[in-house]
Amino acid sequence: MAGPLATVPLSGGPLRPVLDGVLDADWSPDGRELAAIRWREGQFQLEYPLGQVLLRPCFATKLRVSPDGDLVALLDPQGMLIVGRSRSTRLSIPAAHQRLAWWSRDSLLVDASESDLRRTLRRVSSNGAVAEICALAGTLVVHDVSRDGRVLLHHGFERWGVRARAPGESAEHDASVYANSQVQGLSADGERILLWDGGEGPPGSALLFPTRGGPPVRLGEGHPLGLSADGAWFVLEERGETGRGLVLRPTGAGPTRRVPLGGLELSGPFFVSAESIGFAAAERGRPPRSFFVDLDGQAPRALTPEGTLAVPGLLPTGEVLARASDGTLSLLPLSGGEGRRLAWRLPADPFLETVGTTDAGRFLVVREGSMPARLDRVEMATGARTAWKTLGPPDATGVGHVWTTLVTPDGAGYAYTHGLFLQDLFLVEGLR
Repeated sequence: MAGPLATVPLSGGPLRPVLDGVLDADWSPDGRELAAIRWREGQFQLEYPLGQVLLRPCFATKLRVSPDGDLVALLDPQGMLIVGRSRSTRLSIPAAHQRLAWWSRDSLLVDASESDLRRTLRRVSSNGAVAEICALAGTLVVHDVSRDGRVLLHHGFERWGVRARAPGESAEHDASVYANSQVQGLSADGERILLWDGGEGPPGSALLFPTRGGPPVRLGEGHPLGLSADGAWFVLEERGETGRGLVLRPTGAGPTRRVPLGGLELSGPFFVSAESIGFAAAERGRPPRSFFVDLDGQAPRALTPEGTLAVPGLLPTGEVLARASDGTLSLLPLSGGEGRRLAWRLPADPFLETVGTTDAGRFLVVREGSMPARLDRVEMATGARTAWKTLGPPDATGVGHVWTTLVTPDGAGYAYTHGLFLQDLFLVEGLR
């Protein structure tokens, strides 16, 4: 989550603000300069030193400055990127990674999450060579390497869980399946949840789970992205030799339909039905926007300007509520064309999540905070914002985040994903 970056004296004292909207940052070896992934005008960018943009847009979440201060290593969805002041190098490394640390001028340590049963620590050389150092069950995350070669890392237990409340229930309850569950969709009546189980590593499995309890139905292999309001259809992202695309599948019997994405980088859908799909995506190197496609053989068409994304769901009028990076809100027709701008706006905060609308489009629901998370309702007519619900497991031990929050159109049901992190910190000596 992006937020303010500040310094504080080691001897104690008040915080000294440096920057807002920072996702991750690291000092240069001499402690005089900072590298940061920073949110600016609708995109994240890499700055090193602060004020000098080396990469925009920047899709990485973690960065570390090299021991000589000349390079910045980043982890992003495609692997590892090493950025210099004049050139960049892309290294393809298998499996998902959480953190990295420079081992030497020419190599780094990364942790790899291949599955819940196998986590590895690897050394990656600047020429792309990868060597496994050790493998353990549970979670293994590298934090830093000292000048004398000691390694700081943590090992423990981490999982994702889902909590939900169906309409008419008095309290929320656990709605997880297996070791790792993430909520990806919620039917309009709140009776069914679309879950992604990623416990065995990518691509994982799609599951349909009764909100009130009962056995889950395994829908197939893959990473599901959204569920139709009637719970009859769900969307997967497909990656193959011919490129990336969306796959619409039934939760019961029925045909499968595919939508090629071409060169679009998918973020996720905001609307799913048997006839059409709305989704967020970006052309390479461009800000994201929302697209819409009728499943009649037509190509996806842009629905919003760059930097503006549709809020999940459709309004009863058939319009889409869209939010720009500066917080401006507009109502747009699905047929395309000019919409109308609302008289109020939200804060320009990329981590203020627009969850959806409720009560026949009377309220916009937004989520703020991580643990506990707060749901607020914003009156569409006036922009008046009031606190509504607080989300978080009753036992907060080890709970670090709340994300992917979904609500039913009447506001009577909801589901959300949270993380559980139980860890021990180790200082490892003599690592070779």
